[in-house]
Amino acid sequence: MDPQIDMAWIDDEMVDLPPAENDGQLMLRRAPVAGVPPEGIDALEEKFGIVARDLYASTEVGNGTFVPWDRRDLAEKGSMGFCFPTRESKIVDEHLEEVPAGVAGELCIRGEGMMLAYHDRDDVNAELFLPGGWFRTGDLVRKDEEGAHYYGGRLKDMIRRSGENIAAAEIEHQLLQMPQNEAVGVIPVPDGSRGEEVKAIIVLRSGETPSSGTRCLAPRTGRCTKRR
Repeated sequence: MDPQIDMAWIDDEMVDLPPAENDGQLMLRRAPVAGVPPEGIDALEEKFGIVARDLYASTEVGNGTFVPWDRRDLAEKGSMGFCFPTRESKIVDEHLEEVPAGVAGELCIRGEGMMLAYHDRDDVNAELFLPGGWFRTGDLVRKDEEGAHYYGGRLKDMIRRSGENIAAAEIEHQLLQMPQNEAVGVIPVPDGSRGEEVKAIIVLRSGETPSSGTRCLAPRTGRCTKRR
């Protein structure tokens, strides 16, 4: 019997491929995905007749967390899932103190088979590797009472507005739900009264026009900005 591939990493952009008669006839049955929102997972599963679940990984930690195949409830919540058996995680605040469940902070991971250090970068290693073997990922994550993880964005992408931390990735995700938006980038800009303000840079889809209150930086390309 010829070997058959029934599990492989796929990308949510495959949903945008033209439909084919054999979309639902693949031998593929399970697919790890990365950072795909619940609606994207639904679209992949419907198009290809598979089970898709989120997996968090990086060069430094290898496989970090995953959503079990039978936990559709976590996929519907947009969870990153639980730690792999060889991994432990904790969420810390800006003082590197562990925070309670439900509170967002920096994800730290440790376990066998992870990167030991960056080569010839002692200053970076001193900052990112904590006592006990913990590695600071730089990702903003919260963990619920069950131990499931939820991604909030990169710490470097945080916007400090009137004393509140705002994750640029969360705003980008919401703006991308609007069908007229092709691409979105959210950045902080200085603000005299709030410290920082949220600025969204948006690329509209072909044929769309900006609404009132939106300033086009380059009308020919459709790149526009709008203050929150």
